[in-house]
Amino acid sequence: MNNLKDSVEDGYLSPLSVLSGVGPQIAQKLAQEGFATLHDLVLTLPTRYADKTKLTAISDIMPGETVLIEAVLEKKNVFYYSRKRSLNCRLADGSDYLDLKFYYYTGFHDKRMNVGETFRCYGKAREGRSGIEIIHPEYEMIEDGTNKPLDKSFTPIYKNLKGIGQKAHRKLVLTALEYIRRRDTKDLVKSLSADKCLMDLTDALHIAHFPNYDELIHSLANKTHPAQERIALEELIAYQLLILNKEPEELGIKINGSLNIIEDIIQILPFEITSSQRNALFEMIGDLNKKIPMNRLLQGDVGCGKTLVALLLSAYVAKAGYQVAVMAPTEILARQHYQEFLSFLAAFNIDIQFLSGSLSSEQKQSISQEINHSKNSITIGTHALFQEHINFNNLGLVIVDEQHRFGVKQRLSLRKKRKDSSLPHQVFMTATPIPRTIAMTLFSDMTISTINEMPVGRLAVETSAIPRTKKREIIKRIERMMQVEKSQVYWVSPIISESEHIDVEAAEDIYKDIKKMLPKTKIGLVHGKMSNEEKDEVMNAFKEGHIQMLVSTTLIEVGVNVPNATCMVIEGVERMGLSQIHQLRGRVGRGSKPSFCLLLYKLPLSHVVQERLGIIRENSDGFKIAEKDFAMRGPGNIFGVEQSGVMNFQLVDLGVHFHLIYDAKQVAEKILETKDQTGQQLLARWYPDSKEYILA
Repeated sequence: MNNLKDSVEDGYLSPLSVLSGVGPQIAQKLAQEGFATLHDLVLTLPTRYADKTKLTAISDIMPGETVLIEAVLEKKNVFYYSRKRSLNCRLADGSDYLDLKFYYYTGFHDKRMNVGETFRCYGKAREGRSGIEIIHPEYEMIEDGTNKPLDKSFTPIYKNLKGIGQKAHRKLVLTALEYIRRRDTKDLVKSLSADKCLMDLTDALHIAHFPNYDELIHSLANKTHPAQERIALEELIAYQLLILNKEPEELGIKINGSLNIIEDIIQILPFEITSSQRNALFEMIGDLNKKIPMNRLLQGDVGCGKTLVALLLSAYVAKAGYQVAVMAPTEILARQHYQEFLSFLAAFNIDIQFLSGSLSSEQKQSISQEINHSKNSITIGTHALFQEHINFNNLGLVIVDEQHRFGVKQRLSLRKKRKDSSLPHQVFMTATPIPRTIAMTLFSDMTISTINEMPVGRLAVETSAIPRTKKREIIKRIERMMQVEKSQVYWVSPIISESEHIDVEAAEDIYKDIKKMLPKTKIGLVHGKMSNEEKDEVMNAFKEGHIQMLVSTTLIEVGVNVPNATCMVIEGVERMGLSQIHQLRGRVGRGSKPSFCLLLYKLPLSHVVQERLGIIRENSDGFKIAEKDFAMRGPGNIFGVEQSGVMNFQLVDLGVHFHLIYDAKQVAEKILETKDQTGQQLLARWYPDSKEYILA
């Protein structure tokens, strides 16, 4: 196939350099942020919208509101928060006063904010210890005597880009949309969809970036506006094209190995494998024996033994003379796999390597050379396996753990790691139980293997639902457990809102409160604002037993095995999905000691929440829980907060847009049946790396 960017007249695929004001330096900065074409730019929608069309008097502010105020800075002072210098500024507008708090204070704000000056500030208000306060607001100084006009429409706020400010970002998007409209770019989906009332893509994007009407904001915030559904439909069509198109048979590798290696490893295991594990393993070996590239999803409940199946399959392929790549989403999980593979395969003369971004340049270069020249090795690593200079000499199998953490584009890049044109077999593992009806829709390109038995001797986790009013008693009970039984504890903070800042503060507040109550206990803290290195350091300390309690947001690393952790406390369960609670509960019950999960809820509880907590208490089977969740909440809500990244879509939110999948599949099937050029154009927009294989 020719390069689609050259052969297809599509304004969306024009390079950013066509825009006025985008010279080589700006283009380079944008490229570093992942923006190469106009499509990349305009399809990165605002993370939120700012309503700066009206001022609110401080006396009228209610906690939880996002407001714009204009007030005079009366005083400021530096204080310490979590051992870091922070800044507090008190402003007054004649009706009342409020405080602005800057927790990440470097002196920059201090220099820009002078007592006696007037400021216009925008942010979310909350109830503080001294009254209303706003954390990390946007602000600007208003010169005396000026009457600066307010904005006439809502302002898009984008994810911060290095070297590109918000104003410059907004101007680039507007210019890009104008350029595409001038090119009269064909709407690829409108003519193919059964819904002839679809709006034009460019119009939809303009509304999504620059909403003009107050009534639009509610539907935009909930991702249900027709403009957002129009964009989501196109992404879903491209995704369906990607997964429905079958690989040519001759691109595969037929791997005929010896079953002796599998039986030899099973003989030395200190436990028995389940019949369910054995069945899944031999389903995959059957795929390896064919020349059609395997594309299989291995799903199983938390702790069912998916990793052992991956280990046995890897050994089979390596002994047959091929390389294996095993990829995990985090370094701590990848290292855990590496240690397990070394432990069980040490006696079988199989070369096993570890690759991650934290290794030194010399180590990475040495491992890269081994990978490039080895014939039959197992390489276990993180995202570092995606790097361009990593090319396998004889890659036969790719295993991706927690597959929902990796996007389709990333997974495609692994297929190009062989030196020839053939494709390796692929297995994607997930511990997120997915109801069959949904799995058949979303993973129609994959065959599915399910492990539905738990290992012999695995203890059930005793689950209790307890009101938050008894939190102090729970902490004392846990203290005795840690002192007498030397057990470890997870304490998960609640989801308070979609704001990561607020979730982090919740975790930090819980951490400080428990530290006060248990001053002699070694407590660690993990949240999403920490670097990967900081998180890995704390998680490793917990795994090694140097930390007794781990306080975390819901970002606890999946799959990490700490057998000595016997208690999981989860706050705010009334706001969580059943599958997420079950996943968190699966972090305990991995050793020989009895384990507990305590679900803390806030009173009063609705009838629906009571029913859902009853399901969790009475069921330990993740698949049954997922099916009950599905029956109670419908297919879209299964993919709520707890599974928001399940497919790594760019814009689609399955919790909102699940109903569009059927229409998208119909359009994709029509394109494939008629070999319509539209398919090539859509894939060039959404999955540029796919053109070497798809619709060729």
